[in-house]
Amino acid sequence: MRIGILGPLDVRGEAAGPVGVPGARLRALLIRLARDPGRTVAAARLIDDLWHDALQAQVSRLRALLGRELVESRDGGRRAYGAGRG
Repeated sequence: MRIGILGPLDVRGEAAGPVGVPGARLRALLIRLARDPGRTVAAARLIDDLWHDALQAQVSRLRALLGRELVESRDGGRRAYGAGRG
């Protein structure tokens, strides 16, 4: 398997034919893993590297829906006030 990440993503299988990688998130994951060939990348590192911005966007949308004061950022995580079982 050959993965080219300089310029457009270029993935080639054993027969040197191109391999299509559908979806921006899947391509981003492959590129991130290819940056550390042969190494294990911790799931927490992948989440932080790839989806931090997506999480921020969803938190902003939730704050807009529920009210900014009800969704708090704290200790590297998020908390919703009034959330509980009921």
